[in-house]
Amino acid sequence: MKGINKFFDINMVLMTLFSSLETIRDEKKIELIYDIEATMPKELKGNPEALLHLFTQILTFVFQNSNKKEIVFSLLAPKDFLYEESISFEIRETGISKEKIVSFLETRLSKNLGLLDGEIISNDEKPSGIYIRIPFKLNELGKRRYYRLPAMTICPAAL
Repeated sequence: MKGINKFFDINMVLMTLFSSLETIRDEKKIELIYDIEATMPKELKGNPEALLHLFTQILTFVFQNSNKKEIVFSLLAPKDFLYEESISFEIRETGISKEKIVSFLETRLSKNLGLLDGEIISNDEKPSGIYIRIPFKLNELGKRRYYRLPAMTICPAAL
């Protein structure tokens, strides 16, 4: 990864992103939904400012050009995240033509993707989506998002 390389909380980036897009979301009456896989590490090492800028550009483009009222922004991490892995970011079914998306990705995002060593993933099966992959490092292997249900105690009288 080029430039700034520090540890950051992905949740803080997403919260800042959500706040920064509030005006356009309200104006267009679009609901932004984050779909984050449970294997996504909370803390990553990389360039949070460039990542936030990239996400802001992508979502602003989608909000301005889509007629959808619900946009799902997915963050996908490998099941067995090692020290350095690529994370995929997807916005499926934008309702925007493939030509317009390709033009946007090539003209407006190539520089920011280069700052993050990211790449555009082509997905011919789902042409109206935006798919990118960016490599990140973990701070600690133990800082993963694992969700466990609370332990249940069974009352002997209930048996």
